[in-house]
Parts: sequence; C-alpha cells; structure tokens
Amino acid sequence: MTDAAVLEELRLKSPLIHEHCQVLIMRNYAKLNTFQLNPDSIISLSRILDTADLWMEIADMMPDIEPIDVEGCRKYAEQGNSPSTFLLRIWASKGYCIVDLYNLFAMCRLVRCMQLIRTEVDPRFHILEEYCTANTPRRADLHNRPQSSILATGGTSQGPSSARGHAPIQPSTSRAAAGSTISSSTNPSAAHGKVTKDDASMFAGMKNTPSVTYAELLEATNNFDAKSIIGRGGYGVVYRGEWKQTQVAVKRLSVHSKKSKGDSQREEAERLKQSLQELNALAMFRHDNILPVYGYSLDGPEPCLVYQFMANGSLDDRLQCKKGAPPLSWKQKSIIAKGSAMALHFLHTIARRPLIHGDVKTANILLDRHLEPKLGDFGLSREGAAEAELDEKAVFFASHIKGTLAYLPPEFISSKILSTKLDVYAFGVVLLEMATGQRAYVDSRRPASLVDYVVDVEERRRTQMGGGDEEREKRIRREIWEAAKDKRTQGEEIDPFWTLWSTGIRCSRADREKRPSFNEIVEDLKSDTFESE
Repeated sequence: MTDAAVLEELRLKSPLIHEHCQVLIMRNYAKLNTFQLNPDSIISLSRILDTADLWMEIADMMPDIEPIDVEGCRKYAEQGNSPSTFLLRIWASKGYCIVDLYNLFAMCRLVRCMQLIRTEVDPRFHILEEYCTANTPRRADLHNRPQSSILATGGTSQGPSSARGHAPIQPSTSRAAAGSTISSSTNPSAAHGKVTKDDASMFAGMKNTPSVTYAELLEATNNFDAKSIIGRGGYGVVYRGEWKQTQVAVKRLSVHSKKSKGDSQREEAERLKQSLQELNALAMFRHDNILPVYGYSLDGPEPCLVYQFMANGSLDDRLQCKKGAPPLSWKQKSIIAKGSAMALHFLHTIARRPLIHGDVKTANILLDRHLEPKLGDFGLSREGAAEAELDEKAVFFASHIKGTLAYLPPEFISSKILSTKLDVYAFGVVLLEMATGQRAYVDSRRPASLVDYVVDVEERRRTQMGGGDEEREKRIRREIWEAAKDKRTQGEEIDPFWTLWSTGIRCSRADREKRPSFNEIVEDLKSDTFESE
C-alpha cells in the first residue's frame, strides 16, 4: 500500500490511526534515522512539549504535518503514551532532520528545547539561542510570578505565526512557559548585552518564508558551479540557478576562514546574523522596488538565501557597461533613481520606527529584465531614528554598521551617529554616480571622493562665471553638464542630468540636518521631464 493509501485509510478508520501511523513510520525508517536523537534527549523534550499540550503548537509550525498526523498523536496520547514523541517520529519520517527541529524551536523561542539538542547541530547555529533569550525576563521577575506560570524553566514565549499562514498563535501562559526561554542569568551572552531585542526578532522572516533544503540548492546551481557565479561580496558569493523551473539568485554565505578558531566562529555567527537580518527585512517589507526573497536554507554547511533573479545585474554593472552591456539612457536613469528612492522612502516610513538600510550603493540596486530597480542586500539594515527624533540627549550610536566607506556620511564615520540621513547621504552618492558615470571613490582622481569632486566642479564653474540672471544660470548648468556628465549616456537632455546632479548634492551635504527626507527626494525626482511621458 502506498503512503497516500495509508493516509486515506487513516481518515476512514479512526480507531486504527495509531497502528497505521506506526506502519507509515516504519516504511520511512531510513528517513527516521536522520534524527538520531538519543533516548534521554527525546524523553526530556517530551516532558517539556507534553506539558499543557505545547506539542500542538509545535505541530502547527511543522511543514508537512497534516491534521491526520495531529489526530494520530492524540490517539497515541489516549493510550498513555507521549504525543510529542510520536509527533517527532512522524516528522522525522517525512525527511526532516535535527537541524530542522533546532530551527523550529528557535522560531518558537523554545530555548530549553534547543539546548537539549544543541550538541547535535553545527555550533554556528547556537547563536540562535542568544537571539531567543534577548526577550527573556530577569530572574527577579520570574520569582514574582505565580509558580504555575513558570513551570519547567521560567520565562515567557510569544508564539510565532503559523508557517501555513494561520493567525498568530496566542498560547496560554502555562503552555508557553513550558518550553520557554531560560533566564538571562544562565546565558552569559545575553546577560552581558551581546544580543538585543532587535537581534531576537531577526529570524522572524523565517515564519512566512519557505525553507529550501541545501540539497535543492546544490541541484539548482550545479553544485555551486563557479561558472554560475554572478556576484561576490564581503560575506559570500551569489550564484545563478534554476529552482522549481524558475531562474533564481542564490546567495551563499562564506564560512571558511584562515583565522583562529575563535575568530572563525565569530565570523560564522556574524554571517548567520546578517543572513537572518536580511531574510527578516526582505520578508517583512514588501514593495515593488525591494528585491523579492523566495526562500532560505539553514541545513547545509553555509546559510543561503534565494532571491528573484535580476536579469540586468546591478546598477553598478550597467553604469560601468560591464560584459558589453549598453549604457543606460537618461530616461532609464531617471526611472531607476525614482524607484530606488521610493523603496527607501517606504523603509523609512512604513513602520513605527524607520528601517535604515545601512548599505545603499550602486552594487545593491539591482535591475530586473525591464530595468526596474530592486533594492537588495539588507544584511546591515537596522531599526533607527528619523532625523526629527534625534537630539543631543538621544542620539543613536551604531558600531554594527560597516557600510562601504565612500557612501558613509561624516557624522557616522566620526561619531557612529545613525539616522535615516545615513541612507540619504549614500543615495546622494548613488545619484552623483548616475549623473557623472564616475565611481564613488577613485584614488587617482582629485579630489578622490566623488562628493568632493562634484562640489569642486560646481564651485569652480560658479566662481568663474559669477551669479546673476536666469540666462547666466542656464550657461552655468550647461558648462557643468559638458564638464561632468556621463559621457557614455547618449542624448542632450540636460534636465534629467541636472535633477540627478542637484539632488545628489543636496543629499550628500556634510550637515545631516540640511539633507532632505526621502519624501522630498521622491518629489524632486518626479519633477523631471520624463514623469509626464
């Protein structure tokens, strides 16, 4: 009898559910071995998950667990057995392994359960425990709560949304506490502030994003064939692949290092952290001009993210006409600039606190087959403050942002001040690159910084020609256009060039308070001559 036939019979013959589930498990015994959990671990997990029927909430988060499986666990419990033990066996029979279980516990904030199986998973995933414990109440708070609400380990846990799109789980106090996070006093990393509440939410994107097996990605990229490489960065390599009959880009985070073991582990933890941060941002903030994420993989030697494939590469590729690509027209540049600004405006305004991208540059603005821009690479993104919220007593400092130096504003380089104006400055540099076709920083150029170069060009032309009437202003603009425009871009359209140039200068001002908001930037970019076409 096929597995499908077994399941059908289970539906028709409820009294035989226990026996038929046993048959299904035995027929998939080879897959069951992927768990390889020792009996003591299974018993300990069952004691936690059986309490207040916590296993039912876990089942709701497990991919491929159907109502018939849950009913089988209930029948198993009616015979005096552990329903959670039976649930784990069923899930294992469907091909899931220990790292899948560990990640599931992370999504549910069940740190005690994670610790019971932590020796069975790659150590680089252990940082997930720190993210979970960031929201743990202090020991003193636990002592002040009723004993019945603390149960096995103490703490609270907010159940995540179901992976199947159900409403968010709202567990009872006792049920959530049964497998809740341990107190910070038992986790030195959390106790010493290494993990924040922002960190704790970084894997929230896993809830509504499909999990992809590493084996699928190997097949999609022909074992990560070097011929499939379409990009490289400080944290990994991007490959082109075909997954589920769809062209995709697979970011494979590097984990190999020649440094000491301790440094290597810290690097791996940081890469995983960035992977989860990017997944969370891309999953939570959907917009026409933000790169779509299709899935993630955490069961292989390296974390991987799967994105929509961008047929026209990055804006940097097209500005430099790499691989023989034709130069962008002024109209195309205007559309790309406006779409990118709209994405950043969305990030800065959609939530209670703005999401600061932290690494805006031409290499992170990707172009689809229609040359529509998609903002990507959210590995450095963080919640921050709008400029209006900043004052001398409440300045937000951020040492974790490590964006490309040429795109970072003076206040961040000198004082690590983080606000939405960091993205504004970086976007200003992008606009100047689009206007001039020059790199953000070139050692052989004087000045080497593009921002300084552009200001120097404008000041010299205005000094030479002086101020005055409207006709003189037109001559100044034409002089600047002739001297600084991107020579590869065809056409005599001065207006779109000037919009990119002048808006770029405003955005990249040294005084952050004088930089515009993205609402103003979008309005400025909409004013060019192509908007009405």
